[in-house]
Amino acid sequence: MEIVCQSERLLARRWREDDAETLYAIYREPKVVEFLGVAPTPSLEVQRERIPGLLRTYERYGEGFGVWAMQRKEDGVVVGTIMLKHLPYDKEQLSEHIEIGWHLGVPHWGQGYATEMAEAMLAYGFKRQGCHEIHCVVEPGNDRSVAVAKRLGMTELERTTKYYDGLELHHLLMTKEAWSALHTPT
Repeated sequence: MEIVCQSERLLARRWREDDAETLYAIYREPKVVEFLGVAPTPSLEVQRERIPGLLRTYERYGEGFGVWAMQRKEDGVVVGTIMLKHLPYDKEQLSEHIEIGWHLGVPHWGQGYATEMAEAMLAYGFKRQGCHEIHCVVEPGNDRSVAVAKRLGMTELERTTKYYDGLELHHLLMTKEAWSALHTPT
């Protein structure tokens, strides 16, 4: 199991072919996909068909970037997805900007997992991947994700329309300098 980064309770690892049932359990829920611009996954068979495309994203985004399973250390349960990847302008073209994001299965909401793992992923992005800034884009109405980004110390910028096929989104940002200032002992 390739571990990308970890926090006190969680680790981020690559998704695998045998994760289809777990992915289906997460993404079949309307509440999970409500702000993702996609319909709930209709069946386990469809989820199995989508896995190869998910696995190809590791090559598409480049070394050390991707979309990973967020797994609890204590019992191996996958609670959601954590990502650090290039922001797409559209379905074909990636930007030079790096995005952090998270999706959790409904049973795992409200337990601090998104904030905890995103904090570890920010550290990974700034320390290991050499990022100078990391963006977070959130659909209007997704107040829970905006709250997570703000707990991380991200600053909300004006809404943007240049990513994800020009959608109007909340746009938040963390610079390496701001992150370092939050994590330097006084």
